[in-house]
Amino acid sequence: MRRILACIQCGCMLDPGEQKAGLCPRCRLTQSAAAPAEKPAEPAIPPAPEIKKNPPAAPQKTKRRILIADDDAVFRKFIANRLTAEGFVILTARDGQEAFETAVREKPDLVLIDVLLPRLTGYDLVHKLHKQTDGSQHIPILILTAKRSMKKFFSEWEIHGFMTKPIDPAEVTAKIRELIETAEFARKKRGGGLRP
Repeated sequence: MRRILACIQCGCMLDPGEQKAGLCPRCRLTQSAAAPAEKPAEPAIPPAPEIKKNPPAAPQKTKRRILIADDDAVFRKFIANRLTAEGFVILTARDGQEAFETAVREKPDLVLIDVLLPRLTGYDLVHKLHKQTDGSQHIPILILTAKRSMKKFFSEWEIHGFMTKPIDPAEVTAKIRELIETAEFARKKRGGGLRP
């Protein structure tokens, strides 16, 4: 004899396959809708990483520009390469007139001048620069010369320094840095401020 059971919810007769559940199909649906199964917990979303703002970049110092005025192409290239390796930007001139025009136009941080230049001697170049009123008159000047005998005249030239050839590149670099630093403080004192 077959045993028939009733639905424990509504009392309707259950098929043998539904007897284990104890509910008829209609009551099972009603129960599911009334009490939905507990949802599995959603995985915790980690908080977004804190975005670190980069600190403002420090103002970059402009590379210092050096004008080399020398008619000797080999020496010009030699000293230009050495100073470039030290972080300077190099401008060159083959004669005094070209050096004057470049200095007035570009306003370098320092001019290296050979005394014996074609078209405009080192002496004439120095005096022509000193007569300018556009700021060129304040450019530091370093004389490089093979003529040791001219040393006695340099005090009259109103130059900032001189060195005799052959030169020691390390000494020239140190002298350039010293003269530029001195010129920066003089510029600040005049009210022109420091260059970036």
